[in-house]
Amino acid sequence: MKLQQKKAISAALWVIVVCSVGLLAQLTSRSAWVIVAAIAALPPLVVMRYWNDPPQSMSESIQDVLR
Repeated sequence: MKLQQKKAISAALWVIVVCSVGLLAQLTSRSAWVIVAAIAALPPLVVMRYWNDPPQSMSESIQDVLR
């Protein structure tokens, strides 16, 4: 599984869990849902931005040259 897929799956799971907690807490006000939406959206955005692929190893570089 590639890193991009792992990031997308973890972000989707995070959003689902946070929204589920909001539903289970029976939130009724708009401000509460805005806070839940911020908590659901901001961490995945930060992860997508700053979680990068590891640098290419020497073995991978050699394999690329040989292809």
